Amino acid sequence: MYPSKVQHPFLQPNQISSGKDFIGGLAKAVRARIIKMGVYYSGGLDWSFTTKPITNLWPELFESMPATEAYSDYADAHLHEIINRYQPDVLWNDVNYPKGEKLLSVFTHLFNTNHHAVVNDRWNQYPTLYNFTTPEYAVPDSNGFKKWETCRGIGFSFGYNQTETDMQLLSSQALINLLIDIVSKNGNLLLNIGPDAAGNIPANQLSRLKDLGNWMQENSEGIYDTHPWKKTADTLQDGTALRFTQKNDDGYVFLLQKPTTNSILLKGNSLKNVKSVVLAGKKCIPLHFKKTAVGVEIILPKNIDFTFARMIKISGVPTEANKK
Repeated sequence: MYPSKVQHPFLQPNQISSGKDFIGGLAKAVRARIIKMGVYYSGGLDWSFTTKPITNLWPELFESMPATEAYSDYADAHLHEIINRYQPDVLWNDVNYPKGEKLLSVFTHLFNTNHHAVVNDRWNQYPTLYNFTTPEYAVPDSNGFKKWETCRGIGFSFGYNQTETDMQLLSSQALINLLIDIVSKNGNLLLNIGPDAAGNIPANQLSRLKDLGNWMQENSEGIYDTHPWKKTADTLQDGTALRFTQKNDDGYVFLLQKPTTNSILLKGNSLKNVKSVVLAGKKCIPLHFKKTAVGVEIILPKNIDFTFARMIKISGVPTEANKK
């Protein structure tokens, strides 16, 4: 995806490298919007080095990883070149990485070039050297203090799939609830979209992105720069699922569906000193509340829109000792 100067042992440059600098163009556009730029590298798999035919993708895919010194040198050289050219903020390796002590020099080069850079956890021979873990199409069940990031597509493809229909894609509601669930557990959502050959995002993916963006405009305060609350999840007596985040002395409660009653009881000792309760939206609505022996009872307005999850901001919630 860029005009590499690293010599391939078996192929000519025009057979393996792009003449156009796609990564450089993307990095320039991304950083112009003050967004961090990451580079993906498939460190453990390169079919140009693989001679064994792959007849069954799993598990033979991982049995076909090149293990030669030539490939290790080639991959190391690529990463040094990528670091020099793009100073990535995220170096995201996939599918393992060839063994060799030279990987430590790659990390050193990265962090000396960009002091704020981070790496993921898919380097294999150094399983403890990472800044965040990367579960794929999965959400851990706990709110561990180590940073993690789920990666997945809106559907089941990492790329464009012309046969994908709404049946294979997360609904807008499911996508929004997924983001809330992940953030409440101290995670990030790395969401893949698949533009077609002309660079157009398929309409069924775009509609979901727009719904997510519109929802974030009204509720981002409870998502950005937050940390897990004392508990990440709860369920009301009627089965309504709740998720929680916190920022300073403000707690955020997300109702993932519409409760069957207008009165909801939130339990917790930290809710005994609540100062105000507000329902977020295009117009923030102050809510009536009553402190109880076990927490706080909140009265919701009648007939409020529950197309997507709603967020309640509670002021006067002491910061929990588990903040990291």
